[in-house]
Amino acid sequence: LSEGPSLRARVSARPRLKVLKRLQAKGNRLLLGGSCDSAGRCSFEAKCAEPLLGGTIALSGRSLRWSRLWLLPGLADAATRVEVCSAVDLRTGKPDAELRL
Repeated sequence: LSEGPSLRARVSARPRLKVLKRLQAKGNRLLLGGSCDSAGRCSFEAKCAEPLLGGTIALSGRSLRWSRLWLLPGLADAATRVEVCSAVDLRTGKPDAELRL
């Protein structure tokens, strides 16, 4: 007798605590967040709407990032999305830029 294919499944639960706070003062929005898992690994993030260039500045882990999104009119009422992102790694100083269509 030949046996059919065997199937092995493994399930694990990793509880994670997430905290998010939105602040607004004098027309500026600030988003602060953090999360910790059961192994003790924690991560933090801060985002701020940047009114001078109209983008968003985010500090996440060891990266500082600026991004801007434009929605352009397209054919048949479909909008074309253009996103520009610029980032720098704060530990190494290595810059990065990205253009998404």
